[in-house]
Amino acid sequence: FTPDAPTTCSGRVQFTDQSTNAPTSWRWDFGDNTSSTQQNPLHTYAAAGTYQVRLTATNAAGSTTSAATTITYNASVPVAATCPGLAASANCCNYGIVRVRLGSIDNTSADGSAGYQDFTCPQRTSLSAGIRYTLNVTTGMTTGTSSAYDVRAWLDLNNDGTFSASEKLAEALNTTSPSLSFTVPGTAVQGQPLRLRLVADGTGNNPQPCTAPVLGQVEDYTVTVVPNTTPPVAAFASSYVVGACPAGNVITFTDQSTNGPTSWLWSFSPSTGVSFVNGTSATSQNPQVAFTTAGYYSATLRATNANGSNALTQANSLLIQVPCLSYCASNGGSVSGSTFINSQLWIANVSVSAGTASGATFSNASGNSTGTGYTFFAGQSVRLVGGTTQNINVTTNLGSAHRVTIWVDYNRDGVFGNTTGTGGELVYNGIVSAAATTVAAAIPSGVGTTRMRVAVTVNNNTPNPCTTNQGEAEVEDYPVNVAALAAREAQALATLSVSPN
Repeated sequence: FTPDAPTTCSGRVQFTDQSTNAPTSWRWDFGDNTSSTQQNPLHTYAAAGTYQVRLTATNAAGSTTSAATTITYNASVPVAATCPGLAASANCCNYGIVRVRLGSIDNTSADGSAGYQDFTCPQRTSLSAGIRYTLNVTTGMTTGTSSAYDVRAWLDLNNDGTFSASEKLAEALNTTSPSLSFTVPGTAVQGQPLRLRLVADGTGNNPQPCTAPVLGQVEDYTVTVVPNTTPPVAAFASSYVVGACPAGNVITFTDQSTNGPTSWLWSFSPSTGVSFVNGTSATSQNPQVAFTTAGYYSATLRATNANGSNALTQANSLLIQVPCLSYCASNGGSVSGSTFINSQLWIANVSVSAGTASGATFSNASGNSTGTGYTFFAGQSVRLVGGTTQNINVTTNLGSAHRVTIWVDYNRDGVFGNTTGTGGELVYNGIVSAAATTVAAAIPSGVGTTRMRVAVTVNNNTPNPCTTNQGEAEVEDYPVNVAALAAREAQALATLSVSPN
């Protein structure tokens, strides 16, 4: 036997006998303590629920009972929409919605040739308030090609039957089979079936919930919003860009926490020189923060809801320059048309040995900066000690002759100068034939936070810190902190080593 539908929202189900071998009598067990002896009964269930239906068919040779078939009665349906779903004014080429996935919904359906489809009864899911979900919509295609759509989704949050502008959950424009992400608003009516309306129309047709699509389809589904029972997972992003100089050193932090946080607490370490600006505070969801003291900062967000809290720290993720300096571009490699040609020479390691500066050691191994010929290692800070001699070592990948040049912006004016000697910003410039080069550098005092540039090239040209696309060359920048000299470190400067890559 077959039912006319496995799910009903009216309680009425039409059953059709499909027994073989010519039965002469039938007995139906509808799973609700009622039965029928009709061949094709129409049964009405009195209460919502799930029922197991069996049919026993009999003839002169005996009786056989079928396996159980499940019937689901959903008595609760969304409020009727004040505007019905409409069919497209034209239909062509398999346009429409052919599959929808959201929560427990996974519904494959006919394209726009079927017109408006109301799946509010058989296709329903429960979503938690404040939780982020992905709605996957598979759109139909023209034969052999993909068709671009504008897809929008509305949820009747207040259960009044209308779809207001504020109830638009998500949209994806000029795309094919999009995945739409949205967070279930905490203002949604909970515990009641709500109508979800999807409209897909050809790109540029401006799909709306109460307007017939021009070349697409409308489908309705049921969503029940339930309380959130999980604590948040903290996550955030910021407008910070390595090496950039935002106006006033103001950085915007954007909460990306999941599981519906209801409060936020931001903190920064160190806290010196940190202030919340533009009407935001430490408890804002998306604060704006001004930094007035140079150095590395760690940012922490603690997100909280009624179910608990969670914290995330991005350690030393911000390098603040005061004054904020923007340095000229420089890189190796070359460009041919739209193709970037990588250098065959690159820096493999930059290190600093302590020399007479106790504890001032540093080492950073790196590879070829493919596609750019340049890297700023913002998270690799070099510590130098003023009034000492230190060894800076640069190692390249090749042992053939090449030039090694090191600049340090000691006067912190955003320019790498070409003066030499103690305090000179051209720390080293020379032709070397080995993979490793060692340079003795006299570190001036009273500098603070600045930047070092290391370049390796294969030519004999006069070194220029601002040359781009230098061919067989590579450039690396490092943040530098020139610390004060401790009494026990007042000795001769150590040797600086530069090794070719």
